[in-house]
Amino acid sequence: MGKKLAVAVGGLQILAFALLEGSMLTLGAMVAPALFKTIASRDLAGKTFGNILGIWLWFALACAAVLLVCNIVDLRMSRVKNLWLSLRLIGPALMLVLLAGFSFVLVRMQELQNALPKPLDDYAVTDQPRLDIDNLHKLASNLLSAVLFIGLAWLVVSVIAYYQLNSGKSAASGKTAPSAQRDPELARSGQN
Repeated sequence: MGKKLAVAVGGLQILAFALLEGSMLTLGAMVAPALFKTIASRDLAGKTFGNILGIWLWFALACAAVLLVCNIVDLRMSRVKNLWLSLRLIGPALMLVLLAGFSFVLVRMQELQNALPKPLDDYAVTDQPRLDIDNLHKLASNLLSAVLFIGLAWLVVSVIAYYQLNSGKSAASGKTAPSAQRDPELARSGQN
């Protein structure tokens, strides 16, 4: 049961990571540019993309939560504890916090846009409503960029953690290196 659970948890982590990071890249690199290129009104494109992000946010929060829960289960199931395995918990936790912060920024941006008496395009770049929305947009972009890069850092930490765990298992299991198996004298001298 333990090995099957470990495989399921590992697979779920990979799936959650791939869906979260892949959806962020898809939205940021493909959907947003296409919307702003094809919809003539910046205001309408922004509102449309804001609605898309509002729907996506629930998906992203779920993926980050699954990632965090899987990391906790993985840490508890691991017989060998190492620093890297523990550090993996920080990434999904930070991602959840940043995504929650992004949700507040997104809601505030939508409130400001909906409260405007005229479309955002009709305001000068120096007008206060436009400046407020632009500043919130920058903050939202920074929060999502941080989530993306923290996810990539989580991947690197995960690779290091699993490498160390697997190299520790093979050393602890008493397996000899292939060169020592071929040459018994080399194995007795301890040189591989």
